[in-house]
Amino acid sequence: MDNRIPSRLCGRAFNKADLAQIHQAITEAQPPRRAEIAHRVCQVLDWTDVQGRPKLMSARVGLLRLHRAGL
Repeated sequence: MDNRIPSRLCGRAFNKADLAQIHQAITEAQPPRRAEIAHRVCQVLDWTDVQGRPKLMSARVGLLRLHRAGL
């Protein structure tokens, strides 16, 4: 596993397969805006709160951390 890939991202377990799903979500986002990408990432990773709502702010923070890490 790439040493740059974190084992946890914003409180959730994270791995190389999750990173691949994020890359796919970014590719499919039309238009490729941060809000659309965060929403797609929440969908593909089933990243929701206890009420089933997407954790959009956590997704945005996580995506920014991955971007800054060069991932």
